[in-house]
Amino acid sequence: MGTALEYESSMCLLKIYLEENGSRRLIAEDIASIIKKNGEIRIRNLNFEEKKLKNVEIVEIDALNSILLLRRKSGDIEKS
Repeated sequence: MGTALEYESSMCLLKIYLEENGSRRLIAEDIASIIKKNGEIRIRNLNFEEKKLKNVEIVEIDALNSILLLRRKSGDIEKS
């Protein structure tokens, strides 16, 4: 049985990409939690650091490759 550190290093955490102009741009990685609430997407990493993404919609969740793909709804993406 492995230690917590061994499990942490082998976890498949999410990478979040933004699709724009036919290409994908990495905007976050090592994401452990995603919550869609009140028109925004909240993402949290292993250190419990949280960001709120506004004006985006989920395009694809690829569990096999640990990818979440987002697209702008309108305007700029707001991070807080």
